Amino acid sequence: MLIKAVMDNIESHRLFEEGENVLIGVSGGHDSIVLLHVLKEIAKYKKYKLHIAHVNHGVRGEEADGDEEYVRKLAEVYGLPFYVKKADMNRYAKERNLSSEEAGREIRYSFFREILKTELKTGKIAVAHNKNDQAETVIMRVMRGTGIDGLKGMDFVNGDVVRPLLDVTRSEIEKYCEDHGLEPRVDRTNFENIYSRNKVRLELIPYIEDNFNSKITDALCRMSELARRDSDFLHKLAEREYGITLVREKNDAVTLDNDKFKALDPAIRYRVARIAVLKLTGDIEGLEEKHLRILTEFSDMSKTGKSIDLLKGIKAKMTYGELSIEKSEKRSVIRYNYKVEVGESLKLKELGATLKSEVVEIGSFEGEAKETCSSCFDYDQISGDIFIRNRLPGDKVKFLGMNGRKKLKDYFIDEKVPQDDRELTPLIEIDGEIAWIVGYRSTEKARVTANTKRVLVLEYLKS
Repeated sequence: MLIKAVMDNIESHRLFEEGENVLIGVSGGHDSIVLLHVLKEIAKYKKYKLHIAHVNHGVRGEEADGDEEYVRKLAEVYGLPFYVKKADMNRYAKERNLSSEEAGREIRYSFFREILKTELKTGKIAVAHNKNDQAETVIMRVMRGTGIDGLKGMDFVNGDVVRPLLDVTRSEIEKYCEDHGLEPRVDRTNFENIYSRNKVRLELIPYIEDNFNSKITDALCRMSELARRDSDFLHKLAEREYGITLVREKNDAVTLDNDKFKALDPAIRYRVARIAVLKLTGDIEGLEEKHLRILTEFSDMSKTGKSIDLLKGIKAKMTYGELSIEKSEKRSVIRYNYKVEVGESLKLKELGATLKSEVVEIGSFEGEAKETCSSCFDYDQISGDIFIRNRLPGDKVKFLGMNGRKKLKDYFIDEKVPQDDRELTPLIEIDGEIAWIVGYRSTEKARVTANTKRVLVLEYLKS
């Protein structure tokens, strides 16, 4: 019985305390409607204080408005407090260079936590991820090249978020709806191959079931449990080693004994570094394997007085055998963006520099002057405006020989460009694309070739 299974999950994973506020994210679909119905039944005995939250993502017009109204009426029938947020998910995604899925997730959880903080003061967020969602999550992480922690998939409890249906299959949820006369809303986009997760759900997993393993969902979830067991052990071991390696903890810095840190097994060493960042910042959002690799390489150098930027707001510093992971001083970013008028000199007051530009015929072009900071472009390949600016979120570059594009921030990390320098580094933008990272490297945009007739020469001069 599904209700008993959820009750067992609540008790075994300690999802809620009796009398606790439970904010249920309800979209109106099968999963969330079943979660709401089941928790409403259980709350009769456990006295949970249930609340309903709904997000209208603003992407399905009248259908989305219909979902909102459906959930609103359901809240009235159940006599539960109802919170709703209208959002423009596509605009949010574009502004932050996120996928639609990422944007929707950020909007939802931000709204849920706002309710907890301002309205309920305390409590848990209950979401309706199920066993099939777990399998999809694991397989998507495998395709991205995850480590053992990623293979765990989603947890029953992750901070203030709980998942009471995580071991319940989609077919069990659909049967519950039929048995109890529930009539959920149907989101047609769930059946369209417009998102990566939909493709995994509608194409990849069915193909594996038909051709390789009819119980692939069970297999993936079993693998996630095995990974969870090993990951939890490694985390406990890393916590112990962190305590041994730790020299001191402060609000703005965590300091480790570098000799002890270097002596750790690489697997534990990376985990200790992650714990240090978590202790310092409260989360590890944005922390990737490349940042940990940079930190361990810096540790191996053991050069006193040296420092290195890890990711935004965090740097590492070496001082006489001690490795400090510190919060960088917060500085306001100076934004600038100037249109370049070819043939004129442009004063850049924010940088104390001048940008000179001229067009020369290829016959009289002598090449870039090695003693100056300059770059050249095929002038006839430029159809739009030219700008000089500093970086923006989501900037990408494409260098000669690359198949795809690379995030500008990843280029800066690879080149070990200090964080403060990254914010002010001038970028030449041609026809909406970055053509030159001034002082570093040009991209393939409007590059000079054997067919070039006129050359645009840009020269960057510091005052």
